[in-house]
Amino acid sequence: MNKYSNYSKTQAIRDSTPLATLVEWKRRYFRHNFLKRIPTDRKTKILDLGCGYGVFMDELRKLQYDSIEGVDISEDQVEQARAVFGLRGVSCANAINYLEGKKDAYDCVLAIDILEHLTYDELVTLTNLVYISLRSGGRLVVQAPNGYSLMNHIIYSDLTHMRAFTPQSLEQLFLLSGFTNAPSFFEAHPPADNIIGNAKLLLWKCAIRPLLSFYSVVAAGNSTAKLKVVGNGHFAANRNPTDPFPVTNLIPSLNVYSYRTS
Repeated sequence: MNKYSNYSKTQAIRDSTPLATLVEWKRRYFRHNFLKRIPTDRKTKILDLGCGYGVFMDELRKLQYDSIEGVDISEDQVEQARAVFGLRGVSCANAINYLEGKKDAYDCVLAIDILEHLTYDELVTLTNLVYISLRSGGRLVVQAPNGYSLMNHIIYSDLTHMRAFTPQSLEQLFLLSGFTNAPSFFEAHPPADNIIGNAKLLLWKCAIRPLLSFYSVVAAGNSTAKLKVVGNGHFAANRNPTDPFPVTNLIPSLNVYSYRTS
C-alpha cells in the first residue's frame, strides 16, 4: 500500500479548516520565514521537493519567479496542485528518482517538511543528489522537526514521520552529502500580522523561550553550546557562511539553509 495515496484526505488537509484559509496561512508563513532565504533574481531555477499541493510553488509564481519545478510522491496532492493552482511544472514521483541525472540543474532547492519522512539510506541518497543537482553557489533550504523541542507535537502528528533532527544531526547529514561550509539555522515563526499574533511572539521571545533555554541548560548539565535549537517543532537550515541569523530555535521546527560551494 502506498502510504501517501490519500495523503491530502488523511493528513495534509484533514481538518475542518477551509482550503482557502489554510492556503492563505501557508502563503503568509512562507513569505514570513522563507522568502528572504531565496535568491531575489526572478530567473532563479527553483525545485520544491515534497511540494504537496503546490502552495509554495504558486506563491513563488505570484512573486514573478518563472522557473519553478515541484515533485511529490502523493498523487492526490499533485492532482490538487494542477487543479487548484493550475501548476504545470509539478510531477508525481519519488524525489530520489526525480533527481537522478540532474547535475548542476538548480540554483535553489526547497526541502520543507520532507526529510522526516525518509529512512537513513533515503536521507543520505537524497541529500547527495541535491548537492549534485545544485549549481555552484546554489542553496538548499530545509525545514524539519526539531529534536530539541520540549513541546514537539509535529514529529508525532503524522504516521509517516520517522524522525526528528538536531542541528548536529542535520550538519552531519550535510557533511555526508558534500556540503562543507557551516549551515545557518534560523527560527521559523507563524506570521505575526495582527495584535494577537504579535503579542504571542513577544511572549515567546521575552518569557517562554528564555525559560525553556534555562531548563535545557539545567537538564543537560552543560553549556548552551550544543543546545542551539530547543523549541517548538521545526528546524530550517540554510548554509550561508555570512548569514546573520542567530543559531537559536526553541520552536518545533528546525530551519536551516546551506550552500554548495564548488
